[in-house]
Amino acid sequence: MNFKIIILLLSLCTIFTSAFFFEKKIKKIFKKDKKEKKITIIVKGRVLCDGKPLKNIKMKLDKFIEKQRDEKLATGKTKKNGDFYLVGKMKGFTGYNVRVKLWHKCYNRKFFEKFCYYKYIPDLPFGKMDTTKRGEYIIYNLKDVKLSKKGRSGERDCFKF
Repeated sequence: MNFKIIILLLSLCTIFTSAFFFEKKIKKIFKKDKKEKKITIIVKGRVLCDGKPLKNIKMKLDKFIEKQRDEKLATGKTKKNGDFYLVGKMKGFTGYNVRVKLWHKCYNRKFFEKFCYYKYIPDLPFGKMDTTKRGEYIIYNLKDVKLSKKGRSGERDCFKF
């Protein structure tokens, strides 16, 4: 009887010791993941309203996290010819957690013209990944973001601008 108890206790000790050892290894693995390098996100393109370039349109590159506030990576404005170029750095890139927002007045009635903008979030195409000595880059080329006066492009945003 005592022999069975001793064997049971010894086997339990080895199980708990090995579990403790593996727990330490798992913690080391997760610590390495936290030291993840930042990836540079580049978004470029041009904003058009019925074929005409829109200048000085406020743009923002965000890290989108569901049910949380977006983390701003970069802001900028379009040039005279409607071109824009946004650069931001982030950790934990998945490809689905980056988005671009732009505020425009392409479709705007006279009453709201002074106060309101339209917020538009274009769909990002697949990014092109590039690695250099400086790090990893992901480039999104939106080409032409086409807005129209006939149809609403986005939702009205009068207070948060």
